[in-house]
Amino acid sequence: MPEYVTLTSSSKCPTDQKNFQKVLYPTKQPGIALCGKIAHSGGIDPQKAIEWFEMQKLLGVDKILIYDLGNPEGLTRVFRHYQQEGILDLQPYELIGEPKTRTLSEAYKHTAQFNYDETLAVLECRHRMAGYDYIISHDVDEMIIPRKEVDLKTFFQEKWSQHPTASALFFHTEFFLTTWPASNPEEQLMVKRFRNTTVPRWECYKYVYQPSRVITSITHTVFSKPGFGNANIQPTDAILHHYRQCPEDTWKTCSVPSKIDDVMTRYKDLDQKVVKVREATSTQPIYKIIK
Repeated sequence: MPEYVTLTSSSKCPTDQKNFQKVLYPTKQPGIALCGKIAHSGGIDPQKAIEWFEMQKLLGVDKILIYDLGNPEGLTRVFRHYQQEGILDLQPYELIGEPKTRTLSEAYKHTAQFNYDETLAVLECRHRMAGYDYIISHDVDEMIIPRKEVDLKTFFQEKWSQHPTASALFFHTEFFLTTWPASNPEEQLMVKRFRNTTVPRWECYKYVYQPSRVITSITHTVFSKPGFGNANIQPTDAILHHYRQCPEDTWKTCSVPSKIDDVMTRYKDLDQKVVKVREATSTQPIYKIIK
């Protein structure tokens, strides 16, 4: 395997080693890695981020990779906490090229450049985390929740035994809209306070894949190596929970079929774990408990 690489316009390679870049190979390590993509512009609430990190730990995720593009001190404190724990790999990120003033905010969401800026992180995740058995790709307001009370590693092993030629597993989405009234205002955590959700939708679906079976991936698509394909997981087995405001720019209406999903109440230790991290990071709760 090559140890160094260079680019040259000549037919001959340079002889000075300072013109070469060392090739880094991922260390093989069993477990689940999660590509949390890009945190930017202070768009993630620190309290919600704590819930998300603690849920990923309860689900059995071993390493989380997030790209950092300009975040306030409150969220940075939360990131430092999880870096010190060893679960978070936080990498700096910048938007190179033109236009120089662009961001990843909603104002740029429907531009072609936005897709490139967002996808670059997903592409790099494939290489940086390739030593793990499984790589999940989704945002910091999403989580894959099995319907049975099992961790993700157990769930993935079971599903891959049922789909032995799958490169990736894809999941339907339930949108827990935080612009709807809270179904359980007596709860302090977002994931238990908002149990009213859309029925499962084949929309904004995300995935987990085995890196050894995948050429590359982008936000909603995996490109498999020859001999492998994708498998869609039934909502009765697992669902991607997505906690967000109503996407009126794409739905046009928030009056969509809904139901109550109580599955998050089974994570009884979550409240105490979140409170401990709040105290350690000086993070204030965002919800007032209504009894």
